[in-house]
Amino acid sequence: MMELHTLDDLIQILREHPEWRDRLRDVLFTEEEKQVPERLRRVEEALERLTQSHERAISRLERLEASVERLWESHQQALARLERLEASVERLWESHQQLWESHQQLLQEVRELRAAVERLTSWLQKLDTEVGKWRGYTLELRFHQRASAILGYYVKRPRVVDLGLFVEDLIDSGVPLEDKEKKEVLLIDELVSAKHPHTGEPIHIAVEVSWMIFPEDIERISQRATILTEHGVKTFPAVAGEGITPDAKDLAQRKQVLVILDGAVDMSSYSWVR
Repeated sequence: MMELHTLDDLIQILREHPEWRDRLRDVLFTEEEKQVPERLRRVEEALERLTQSHERAISRLERLEASVERLWESHQQALARLERLEASVERLWESHQQLWESHQQLLQEVRELRAAVERLTSWLQKLDTEVGKWRGYTLELRFHQRASAILGYYVKRPRVVDLGLFVEDLIDSGVPLEDKEKKEVLLIDELVSAKHPHTGEPIHIAVEVSWMIFPEDIERISQRATILTEHGVKTFPAVAGEGITPDAKDLAQRKQVLVILDGAVDMSSYSWVR
């Protein structure tokens, strides 16, 4: 056996006999000192776990930073979109204001145009009324001048009667004309005296002159001719004009009213026999 003289000799023996190390530790170290390696191992394991946890935390932090970065970029993009939207809304509002102003201007122009149209319509209505009066007056004048020529082919010795003198003579002769009847008779446009084409007896033709003949013209002259006939003056109703409505033409045939259009007498459904 090797003798121990130095520390190196002890180290050499322990290397040759490793099983002696545990026994030497039992002698040299206390229980607490013996637990140091285990504690160091646990500390190393804890440090390892802490290191791993720290690395995971760093990894999560990096991911969080990346998420924050993406969130910031999204926020910036949202802000940019919001700014563009605000600009679009501003332009839309300006367009709306311009459209509203244009609309108000158009409404004003429409009001002015409507007022102008109403004034023009009123003027045209007045003009039409005046033209109608002049047409009627012209027709009456023309019929007055040509009554004998127009009716001479159908009755004998036709001539236009002075209506005022005619009514006075009736009243003077004892014909009991009421005021209402007198007014109606005096409103006859033309009264023509003649002799019946078949019997030769004295007759009269009461004529309503109108540019366009309507049913009310037929009714009016028929009523006025009836007034004279009922007072002993046999009177045939007639209408004269440039045109006649279909309703007026039908009514004239039913009431046996003589129709004279543009100077031509329509005898197709008329009879002098009463």
